[in-house]
Amino acid sequence: MAAVMGVPDELRYEIVKAYLVLDKQIAPSEALRQEIQQYQ
Repeated sequence: MAAVMGVPDELRYEIVKAYLVLDKQIAPSEALRQEIQQYQ
């Protein structure tokens, strides 16, 4: 499950923020965080 929304930002007026809920079979990790951040 995921949601993406715009949030206020003083420098850029608005930025995108994503909220993710991982499946029970996927363990959170630093590598996963980086992979999600680099996704295009």
